[in-house]
Amino acid sequence: MADVKWIKIVTNIFDDEKIRLIENMPESDTLLVIWLKILCLAGRTNRSGLLMLNDRIQYNNEMLSSIFNRPLMTIKMALEVFERFEMIEIINNTYYVSNWEKHQNIETLEKVREQTRIRVAKHRQKLINSNVTCNVTVTESNVAEEELEEELEEELEEELEEELNILSTTKHNPFQYYEQNIGTIPPSIIKKIKVAVDDIGEDLVCYAIEQANDYNKRSWKYIETICLAWKNNNYKTRGDVDNSKSKKNEKRDKSSTNKFINFEQRNYDFDKIEKKAMEMVLDENNEED
Repeated sequence: MADVKWIKIVTNIFDDEKIRLIENMPESDTLLVIWLKILCLAGRTNRSGLLMLNDRIQYNNEMLSSIFNRPLMTIKMALEVFERFEMIEIINNTYYVSNWEKHQNIETLEKVREQTRIRVAKHRQKLINSNVTCNVTVTESNVAEEELEEELEEELEEELEEELNILSTTKHNPFQYYEQNIGTIPPSIIKKIKVAVDDIGEDLVCYAIEQANDYNKRSWKYIETICLAWKNNNYKTRGDVDNSKSKKNEKRDKSSTNKFINFEQRNYDFDKIEKKAMEMVLDENNEED
């Protein structure tokens, strides 16, 4: 994912209550430098405030100590302070900068992400056509362009390799699963995904995202409604969900064979009924909002 070259720092940052409290702590200057480095890192990785090296690897204390060039114990102390002051959160063992939208222009980030997707798509097409050769006059400029193209192709090959591995690495990671199936995660949704994970687990949250995608209802409110229903039914696994649907189908099949006094039994599609109920709950939530 493309890095971002800037973050927003307000001119009155040192009037902030949390910053003023930090300034009265031992090694306050070091803590503030680490905080600014964290903001810059979050901006550079461009993952909605999540501190991740790539789709599979999140930054840990040792990695932050190395790239920030600070002792490990100092990094741990700083992160504890930032977490206590709710400046960062830990979501599924991943550090997340709280209220990330304060430090970035979300619309601009979307443009950067879109530009990255376009660039990757173009170079993927170039790789597909790489077997096509042509005779050209090689100049110094051509050589420079070829070298640049080779570098870009190497980067693209790494990205393609990540894409091939992403199914296994994100099977139970609802954050990447959401981005793959629904779209970019707004910062406000990250906390809600965390709550859903606490309620029903990562795999079922992914399953709910999958069903929302299948029903072409790609919104968090729809996903959240599914998660709440599964929580209320005490579902723990995908098998619990599928077994419940199977029982409903069996009940439907049995009832359809009842021809009492030549009465033609109606057949009901319980999947459609459940989907309609979800939509009704979602509509009620929208009206409340």
